[in-house]
Amino acid sequence: MEYCKYHPIIPATYKCHSCQTFHCNDCCNHASRSQIGICYLCHEEEESLGVSNNVTPFWRRLQESFRYPINFDSLLLIIGLSILTAVAAYMPFSILINLLLTSALLKYSFSCLDNTSHGILKAPDMNDAYGGGFGLALQVIFMVIVVIAVIWATSYFIGNMLASIVAIILIAGFPAMMINFAMSEDLFEALNPLKMINLMSSIGLPYGLLLAFIMIMTGSVSVISQIIGSDFSMITTILQSIVSNYYTIVIFHIMGYMIYQFQDELGFESSAILTSDVPQKSVLENNLTHIDILLKEGDFDEATRMFSEIIKTYPDEGQLKYRYFELLIATHNSEELNKFASDYLLYLLKSNREDQISFTYKRILKLIPQFKPDTPELRVKLANICQQNGDVQSVIKLINGIHKDFPNYENIVDAYELMYNALILMPKLKKQAQMCRLLIEKLQK
Repeated sequence: MEYCKYHPIIPATYKCHSCQTFHCNDCCNHASRSQIGICYLCHEEEESLGVSNNVTPFWRRLQESFRYPINFDSLLLIIGLSILTAVAAYMPFSILINLLLTSALLKYSFSCLDNTSHGILKAPDMNDAYGGGFGLALQVIFMVIVVIAVIWATSYFIGNMLASIVAIILIAGFPAMMINFAMSEDLFEALNPLKMINLMSSIGLPYGLLLAFIMIMTGSVSVISQIIGSDFSMITTILQSIVSNYYTIVIFHIMGYMIYQFQDELGFESSAILTSDVPQKSVLENNLTHIDILLKEGDFDEATRMFSEIIKTYPDEGQLKYRYFELLIATHNSEELNKFASDYLLYLLKSNREDQISFTYKRILKLIPQFKPDTPELRVKLANICQQNGDVQSVIKLINGIHKDFPNYENIVDAYELMYNALILMPKLKKQAQMCRLLIEKLQK
């Protein structure tokens, strides 16, 4: 399984052959609501990896597999068939009745396999156990007879040693036969040894894990049966049937999940691929994702340029302003920060975030010691906030020289009154406070 370059714990859904990188849905630019994806960096079309690369391996979801039959329909079917199996032992034509009951279980189990192979991880309705099950059971029985016949013929005509090897191969390959039968719905294709070997080799080691789990579950049925009891009472028979039927559905579900997981290797097209729909992003979301990728690639200049352009298009997007400000601070871009700082401070004021303004102003001063907002109203408002926070030095810095910078500002007197109140709080600046008072009187006249 490949993982997204920018989200290492998320499985990739696309590959850019130009950049030789893997991306998840979020890190791919989708031109439309389709599987087509464009690389944000090189702008080339990416290859879809399909659903299979995004599927959790079956051995990592065993708990979910064992919980699969635990729902009303499945449990009702399991218990109902188990009771009927126990009752059938005391009825005439019990063999035929058991065959019909086995047919219902196989029909339902194959429905579980088929649904799971298409990414439907919920057990089907109980009604799926009816209709066509008898023919299905006969085909499965025929497959078993063929396997036994091949082993017997090998033993009779060649020898027991080779027959043992053939038996091991065919028994190990029987789940592959069932999987091929489920995919092709063709009995003779399922019995084709080349198809069986091809499926086993395509899946590889995970197929061995499947065999191990089947052996463990089969063995556990025997153990549980011994715990329940070896007598032939109806209760014991029902309990043993419940355990056996439950594990049968779990095994078929796991086989279906293997088809779903290895669909590319098996040449199987899950309906999940056809129906999957990538949520389309807005233009703003697309741009923000592009910027995130540029930042992760270390291209801060291009990210800064994009932020600057996007903010002109979306002047009211506060989150956009915040992220741009943080980028400028982090990259120590004093030139762009000097252009943007006043706009950001004004945004904080309009958003009633006065608690952040004083701290933000100090962060700006670290990069631009001589910075002052570009409007007198903003300077005075910022000075008022600084005074409320006890930062008298910032008050003096902001107001000093405002009459020269903005000679037509109507509230110059009030601004210098604010500065005077700050100066008198600093014992070493009494002289400057007196000069400020004289300036105020002069401005008043």
